[in-house]
Amino acid sequence: ENTVTDGDRDGGAIYIREQSAAEIRKCKFIENVADRGGAITVMEPPRCNIHHNLFWGNGSRLGGAALSTSGDFEGVPFLIKNCTFVNQHFTGLDASPLTANPRGEARIVFSSCIIWDAEPRFSNEELISASFTNIKDGFEGEENSDADPMFLKSTEFISSLCMLKGNSPCID
Repeated sequence: ENTVTDGDRDGGAIYIREQSAAEIRKCKFIENVADRGGAITVMEPPRCNIHHNLFWGNGSRLGGAALSTSGDFEGVPFLIKNCTFVNQHFTGLDASPLTANPRGEARIVFSSCIIWDAEPRFSNEELISASFTNIKDGFEGEENSDADPMFLKSTEFISSLCMLKGNSPCID
């Protein structure tokens, strides 16, 4: 749990600056808070590999409780693969995008993800694309679904809430 909200702060858990690279995999981003990018903020251009992560209960005041991007990505999309997004929330007065907040010309591409956040999920849907992704209430894209992912109910640690039952439509 990290909180960064003194003024106009981005990236509650991780802030990836310009000219930086990152491999972020098999991480749990749980209850991080920032003005933008409650869990992660990425500045231009993205040289990141982000996959197989859990984003649960992150918050933002200005958008992107899970992810926020900024700048001109020079036509290179920010790719998010095999990640699960659940229960992101607002920390400000106005509704802001919960899952992702692309700013500038930064495009975000989701592939094989589960996005089970409330609306609004994205600030600019023209900069978002998704394929083979389960998105609550649906989202246009190749082989996307809005079927209940069938999370395993448990009273144990938060991440167990995001485990899937064996007959989940999100498996294979």
